[in-house]
Amino acid sequence: MIRTDEITKSFDKTMALQDVSLNVEKGEIFGLVGPDGAGKTTLIRTICGLLIPDSGRVILEEGLAGTGRLGYMPQRFSLYGDLSIMENIHVFGSLYGIDRETINKRADRVLTMTGMMAFKDRIADKLSGGMRQKLSITSALITQPDLLILDEPTYGIDPVSRHEIWKLLRELNRSGMTILVSTPYMNEAEMCHRVGYLDNGVLHYIGTPKKFKSDYPDMFYKATDSSVEWLEKSSADSRDLAITTNQLTRNFGEFTAVDHVDIKVPKGKIYGFLGPNGAGKTTLIKMLCGLLEPSSGSAQVLGFDLKSGSEQIKQKIGYMSQKYSLYDDLTARENLDFFAGIYGIPEGSARNDRIDEVIAMANLQDRQNDMAGTLSPGLKQRLALGSAILAKPELVFLDEPTSGVSPITRKDFFQVIGKLAEEGVTIIVTTHFMDEAERCDLLMFLLDGRLIAQDTPYALKSMVRGDEGHEPTLDDIFVYLTQKHAGEAVACNE
Repeated sequence: MIRTDEITKSFDKTMALQDVSLNVEKGEIFGLVGPDGAGKTTLIRTICGLLIPDSGRVILEEGLAGTGRLGYMPQRFSLYGDLSIMENIHVFGSLYGIDRETINKRADRVLTMTGMMAFKDRIADKLSGGMRQKLSITSALITQPDLLILDEPTYGIDPVSRHEIWKLLRELNRSGMTILVSTPYMNEAEMCHRVGYLDNGVLHYIGTPKKFKSDYPDMFYKATDSSVEWLEKSSADSRDLAITTNQLTRNFGEFTAVDHVDIKVPKGKIYGFLGPNGAGKTTLIKMLCGLLEPSSGSAQVLGFDLKSGSEQIKQKIGYMSQKYSLYDDLTARENLDFFAGIYGIPEGSARNDRIDEVIAMANLQDRQNDMAGTLSPGLKQRLALGSAILAKPELVFLDEPTSGVSPITRKDFFQVIGKLAEEGVTIIVTTHFMDEAERCDLLMFLLDGRLIAQDTPYALKSMVRGDEGHEPTLDDIFVYLTQKHAGEAVACNE
C-alpha cells in the first residue's frame, strides 16, 4: 500500500532522511523504530503528503492520497482541549463530509472498543495521557480508513494504556486494516509483522522483529535472577536503608495523591518507581526531596526525619528532571562549572578536580569544550546526570531521565548509574520503559496513590506464568497488577 523510493529530506543543514526506501504491504502492521531525531516523524509526514521530499518519491495505492481511506494520527495531540470527546470526533468527521448519524454510530463502536464510552462527554483537557491518545486514534478511525498511520501513539504513556492501544491496533489489523506505526519501545516492535529501524535519517534494517532482535541484540534486554536479597520488613537494619516511609500520605483537598505508602529503599541500589500516569509517583518524589510536606505519616531519608530535617535532606540529594535543564550556549564544562557554583563548591582546584571527575564519569573528555547545544541527546543526558551528582549526593532522583534517546544509549546510561550505585549512591528512577525497569535492583508499583507491589524485577515476573513460548515481561506484570487492583476495588465497592 506504501512504497518510498530513495526519499531524501533536509532542513537547512540537517539531513533528516537519506535515501530511504521501504514498502508496506497490504494487511500488515509495519513498525518504524528509532530514537527521537531519527527521522521517523519526517518520513511519516512525507508519506502522508504533509512534506515534500528533496528527492525520491512516495507511491501510495491508488485512491488513498487525500481521502478518508487514509487515517493519520500525528505525534502531538492535535484536537481541541476545550471540546468534549464527542465534539472533537464530530469536528473531525465533518471535515470529511460524514453525516452526524454515521459519525455517532462509528464513534460509539470505536469508543466501546477503547473503553471510552463512559467518558464521551468529558472535556479533552481533562483526559489522561492515555485517554488523549485513544481520542486521537478514534478521530483518525472515524472515516473507517483502509490504511492507518500513527506517529508514536503510545509515547510517554504507561504500559497499561499502551497495552490497551495495541490490543485495539491488533483488532483493527485482524479486520483487514493496514497499519504503519512508529514507536520507541522495543517490545512494541515485536508486535509488528515487519519493522524498519531508522537512525540519523538512515534506514538500517527492514525485516521481521525476530531477525531484528537477532541482528541488534543491544536494543533488547533480558533480566536474570537478581543477586539482590530483598530486605525482610521484620529484620531490615535501618542503617542499611536510604529511605523508609511509614503510612506516608499526601492529600490535595479531597483528593489523595499518595495513600499510606510504606517503602524501604536499600542504600547503594537502583530502585524503580513505576505506575500509570497520575499514580502519585511525582508527588511521592517531591515529598521525599523535602519539597512537599506530607499530610500524614512519616519518613526517614538518609537518616533525617522528613518533616524536621528537610533542609539537611536537600543538601544530600541530587535531582535530574525529565525536562532538559542545561544551557545550550555554554560548553559542557561551563555548564558543570555553573552548577558547581549553585551547589556551593568553592572555586579553585577542588572544583576543577570534581568537574574533571564528572567529565570522566560521563565520558565527555573529548567534548567538554563543545557547546552543550551541539551534543547528541545521549551526551546531553550524561551531562545532565553529571550536573546532578557534582556535589557528591548520597541519593539521586532521576525523573524519566532517558526520554528521547535510543535503546543502546539508554543501556549505556544505566551502566553509568550502575557504577554510581556500586560506589554507594542510591538511585531512585521513574520510567515508562520496562526494559529500563528490568535493570533496577528493586521496583515498586504505585496505582491510585497506593503501593500495590514491591520486589525485584525477577521476583515480580514470577508472579505471572506466560503462555507457552512466551516469558512474562514487566509489561505483563504492569497490566496484571493494574487489573488485579481494579478488580479488588470493584469487589470492595459492591
